[in-house]
Amino acid sequence: MDQTSSIIVGLIVALVILFGIFLIMRELMCWYWKINEVVSLLKSIDNKLSRNSSNSALDIASGSSGTVRSPNYKKCSKCGKVYESVYSGEFCDECGAKL
Repeated sequence: MDQTSSIIVGLIVALVILFGIFLIMRELMCWYWKINEVVSLLKSIDNKLSRNSSNSALDIASGSSGTVRSPNYKKCSKCGKVYESVYSGEFCDECGAKL
């Protein structure tokens, strides 16, 4: 019984040491490949995109981030879908209302 418990304790100690080495090596690899910096940049981009996604569909359809470049557009009064000036239809593709 005493030999079995010492083997189990030895295995647990070995697993803890291996796990510690794994964590140290993982941190070194993240530092070397600059993964932490990439993650922070991606989070920054995601935050900026989520702030910009609140812009209206008119801004997105016009291709600008804040101002409308072309006043020639059609907007559905029922669902709000924006059509560029090249759209020749009289009815909305989404809801069927007249433009």
